[in-house]
Amino acid sequence: MDNRLSGRPPAWAAKIAAVRDVGVWDTNLLRCIATGALASALMACGSDANTPADNCEDGDNCETSDGTSGGSGDSGDATGSGEDGAQAGDIPCEVQEVLAANCTGCHSDPVKFGATMPLASIEHFRVPAVTDPTVSVADLTLARMVGTDRPMPADSSLSDGDRGIIEAWIAAGMPGEDAGECEGVADDGDDPWGPDTLPCEPDQLFLAHNNGTDEGFNVPEVSDLYQCFAFDSPFTDKTQGIAWAPVIDDERVVHHWLLLRGDETTQTGTFPCSAISLDAPMIMGWAPGTPNFIMPDEAGLELPGPGEKIILQIHYNNSAGHTDAIDSSGVAMCTTEEPREHAAGTLWLGSLQIDVPAGGTQDVVSDCDTSRLDEPVHMLLSWPHMHELGSAISTELIRANGAGSEMLADVPAWNFYNQVYYPHLPAVVIEPGDILRTTCSYDNTTGQTVNFGEGTGDEMCFDFSIVYPITAFDVPNPFGPAELGRYCVDFGEDIPFP
Repeated sequence: MDNRLSGRPPAWAAKIAAVRDVGVWDTNLLRCIATGALASALMACGSDANTPADNCEDGDNCETSDGTSGGSGDSGDATGSGEDGAQAGDIPCEVQEVLAANCTGCHSDPVKFGATMPLASIEHFRVPAVTDPTVSVADLTLARMVGTDRPMPADSSLSDGDRGIIEAWIAAGMPGEDAGECEGVADDGDDPWGPDTLPCEPDQLFLAHNNGTDEGFNVPEVSDLYQCFAFDSPFTDKTQGIAWAPVIDDERVVHHWLLLRGDETTQTGTFPCSAISLDAPMIMGWAPGTPNFIMPDEAGLELPGPGEKIILQIHYNNSAGHTDAIDSSGVAMCTTEEPREHAAGTLWLGSLQIDVPAGGTQDVVSDCDTSRLDEPVHMLLSWPHMHELGSAISTELIRANGAGSEMLADVPAWNFYNQVYYPHLPAVVIEPGDILRTTCSYDNTTGQTVNFGEGTGDEMCFDFSIVYPITAFDVPNPFGPAELGRYCVDFGEDIPFP
């Protein structure tokens, strides 16, 4: 048994040890949890994770050992799962470790980055959920961990063992202990990102604001708002970005941001905007957990020049209903007027060959063949993008001549509302002849065929990658017109592209 369990309440400590040994809970138990019988699911389905109880076989009627229907608390109100009521003390260390690694980066106290409920104390788990007051935060936590509709964590990275630790603790009544300072639970301390931690003095700021003023943007009480802030480019044709850092003002409501490239047709000012537009390719981005970005000494990032625009797009989530949310978040950037040896820019990977039948699925695979390159290129980051019917996306680097492969970006459970980028540190070297294979999977739950398009109801399959030297891709495009060499995308036949 894990020695961290010594001195823990024996009933739930044994369940946690069983989870670690088995590695996954019995599927009948998970059905019980998913259908809401949370308080007594472990008792009903047996303490041995491999031995389901007969009354849980169909997953529709999970009863407690005394024949009553399970639910949230003995009285049926949303005060938290468990049979013993509130227990004093801290969240046990092994539970704190799982929460710190997977949850409390956003679900802290106070909450951050659009989260609505903290998960920092036992009491936080016992209160009614903000988004559904008929259930407790504990019950909602369990449902979101095993659900497929906007799961938590959003990237479905929670291991079976860690999920089992949370499940066992909640099912046991969320017992507390005098945990003290838990080993493996780091003190947040100062944020390891932000303008003050850059190795250079930022010379450009692009911040959220209300139209026509320098005041912060008034964030409405809605979820999933994409708001754009367009700026005339202050850069010359020679300007390159060498480092950038997020400026996060009201961290309660900022989910992530992107910096996009616009042209003379781009709308000016402040305006709601779609998640992404094909005529506004990504320059850079930020999401919780991603650090400052510092370019290697030999490369500088291409930036929009005179006559172009810079678009700061911020995804806000104010579903918690903060009435005082005024935000001036954005990006601080260090630039140089002395171009570096290599120019970095955005390479588009993916496909427009999307044709998902009504009620059906599709896997779209696109290979970017780099055999036309005459020099190696370095990939600094990947940013996958699909819409709401996407289920998974990945980009794999397949080495020439059967020399192996490596995954550059892998999102096995796509979440449209949690789109982040993946830095490659150190940079991944792509040799001429290597294949960049992007795979997009879709599950069409609508009653009509879905194809490629810019609308949220349409679909996309892209991986935006920052590479250098970007000029290496100014060669004939394997799939499309010669002048679109930086779009290593499967255009298909008769599909127009801007």
